[in-house]
Amino acid sequence: MGEWDWAIDTIVDLEPLMTETAERIWFSSFGNVIRAYRGEDVEAEARAIYEESLAFDDPQYRGVGASSLVVSSLVNGRFDEVRRLSEEFIDQPGGVEAVPYLVRAAIWNGDLATAREARPRFTEFGAGRRQDALLATMDGGIAALDGRTDEARARFSDARRLHAEMGTLLWLGVTDLDIVITGAMEPDERRQAAEEAREIFTRLRAKALLDKLNAALTESASRTRTETPATARTEEGIGQEA
Repeated sequence: MGEWDWAIDTIVDLEPLMTETAERIWFSSFGNVIRAYRGEDVEAEARAIYEESLAFDDPQYRGVGASSLVVSSLVNGRFDEVRRLSEEFIDQPGGVEAVPYLVRAAIWNGDLATAREARPRFTEFGAGRRQDALLATMDGGIAALDGRTDEARARFSDARRLHAEMGTLLWLGVTDLDIVITGAMEPDERRQAAEEAREIFTRLRAKALLDKLNAALTESASRTRTETPATARTEEGIGQEA
């Protein structure tokens, strides 16, 4: 996406040289993750790579082989598929990397029980700013679904700060998207998050995430219009252009 064009070009150049299945799984999965975020249809290729990866005993290759199918399922709203794939790998070495995807899919789907159950398993990953940021994002979404507005605001603020400090723009944008989808934080803060997410997704050419953002804004405006017409006009001011 955007700044990752070099990676796509490199993978395209290398694909004819990839005679080993392991190489093809590793590099093609990375390329398909980028394409999925761009809104390209990678379903068939991602599923084929996943099926190939099941022949490996090494959980690292099996996890990588599933990664592009997880992302494709997430951005296309296939929550059950994300849950199935994530639960298949969570208990394997390194499998806790699937937890943030499972929790995010559950939060986007309004499934508080699944998000709550899965989140503690990520603490096995260890400590560090990246882990702290992902945990804060998960906590923010869970608190928002649970109606704990002050905690949701605090945890989402922590996550945004950490992602900004680390320069992890994609995850900053997706955290902003979580805020919009869950309706967390104050209206002005949600508007700021939406504007920031739009800027990041546009820069990265992440069309699938832009579509998610637009859908969330439309739903939010429609819901608020029904409840309080004056507030709805404020929400609509965020803008819908892609």
